[in-house]
Amino acid sequence: MAPEQPPLSLAAELQADRECTQILRDFHTHLIEQQTDPLVAGSLAQGADYFLRDFIISACRSSIFTPHRDCVKQFAGHWYIVNNLEPTEEELLPVLLGVAAFYTFLAQHHDVDTHLVAQICNDCADMQWFKQRLEEFWAIEGDGYFKWRAECPLPASST
Repeated sequence: MAPEQPPLSLAAELQADRECTQILRDFHTHLIEQQTDPLVAGSLAQGADYFLRDFIISACRSSIFTPHRDCVKQFAGHWYIVNNLEPTEEELLPVLLGVAAFYTFLAQHHDVDTHLVAQICNDCADMQWFKQRLEEFWAIEGDGYFKWRAECPLPASST
């Protein structure tokens, strides 16, 4: 597994965002070339875009090529929930499908740790866990938020 990278500076974050946009375009083009329905290809690319640019690059200030091991669970089981007015399983599913498809694409076309990609794809498929996190969030009472948050903490750079 690759060593953990230091957080990105603001200039590096902006450069990473530009480069990510190009890789997402390449991903979308790849999907279309693979005969993926254009609406599905657009949905997958949009889901990956949200995860990558809003969470990995902006919130975590990390590289899309070396995200932290629990990035999907931290994103979908915490960050997504607290950063959306009405988080839902239905809204989250296409994002996670896009993330899994994108990292599969990266594994095929770029130098990305295949064990990390497998972890990301497995986590993306665990909708029952995410559904449970959502239900627990909506059931919070009193100071229960602190316990809920501690069960799936965000990386220090995203808080």
